[in-house]
Amino acid sequence: MTRPPARKRLIPPTSIPSASVPRPRRRGPGRRGRSNTDTDSEGDSPEIERRSMHNDMERLRRIGLKNLFDELKKQIPATRDKERAPKVVILREAAALCRKLREEELEREYLKKQQNKLTTKLKRLRTMLASRYRPY
Repeated sequence: MTRPPARKRLIPPTSIPSASVPRPRRRGPGRRGRSNTDTDSEGDSPEIERRSMHNDMERLRRIGLKNLFDELKKQIPATRDKERAPKVVILREAAALCRKLREEELEREYLKKQQNKLTTKLKRLRTMLASRYRPY
């Protein structure tokens, strides 16, 4: 499987900062400018513990979602044999499968009603036929 060619940049080369120009380092969200060398006072410990607990809960949530997507992927004929399938593909195929199953269910209900009508009509016709040719 080959990869598609990389997209070209739309930014003119003059506006791209050169490597020799120093840029300020960005920190991730929640870092608030603290460096790793800062010592934690006892007042910061609950905040770190709370953040750590939140990160763990978020990690578990993502793992749970991944497991549910894997389970859903296995239930869909169009995606079950693929090693990798994007979440959006899994959701689209699942929605398409649900629509198809709903249409089949409606068709089955319609056919069942038709069958009941025809069975009733057949019984009525047999009764009429039997009453006509009843031996005297």
